[in-house]
Amino acid sequence: MTTVKDASFRDLYHAPCILRYGMEKLLEAHEVAGLEIPASADSVLAYPYIDHEAGFTFEVLAPANYESGRYWLEGAPLEAENMRILVRRGTVAETDVKPCVDLSGVTTDFAGHMEMIDKYYEGEKDLLATREVMEIDPLRNEDYPDDVLVTLVCSDDGSVREGVWVRLETIDEEGMFEGTLLNQPYSECGVNRGDLLQLALVSGSDGSCKLASTPEMLAG
Repeated sequence: MTTVKDASFRDLYHAPCILRYGMEKLLEAHEVAGLEIPASADSVLAYPYIDHEAGFTFEVLAPANYESGRYWLEGAPLEAENMRILVRRGTVAETDVKPCVDLSGVTTDFAGHMEMIDKYYEGEKDLLATREVMEIDPLRNEDYPDDVLVTLVCSDDGSVREGVWVRLETIDEEGMFEGTLLNQPYSECGVNRGDLLQLALVSGSDGSCKLASTPEMLAG
């Protein structure tokens, strides 16, 4: 049995799944009354995707049963209430999750809605390319997969450096990334929150991959 926190975003990204999270909690949180949930529905059918700014998200499609994988269209919030229910990864990190065994029904019943999600949150081609780079997965924020930990080298001799968070935007043919700096560095080196930085993928002394940038690598 796997919890959300134990699964990488690659395990879940765009893969319909059963999330052991009661629909009643979600309806109560969204102040929805009158929607009848089957007694055996102890979970929800969900579609995971990445919102570039809000992070890894599960869109609730319908109430479901965790063991059998069955779901009920009559209790689907989009169908019954014409509303969307979104759950961020951090909210359900400790929750059990598993992929749908039989996708034929899901793709038939929710094809249009999943296609809408993919189209709206897809992002530019260059952004999608950054998500394909597996070497930087250990540097990604678990809840925000487009956000990566970067070593900002603030002095010529490399003695002044700090870790900063950068939201990836693009990657070029040479493998150079660009991203937006999300936090203000402690070091006064001419780089500020909101700046667009170029990032280089380098090998650390322990053989691991790191992303690094310098004040001279301000983009644009």
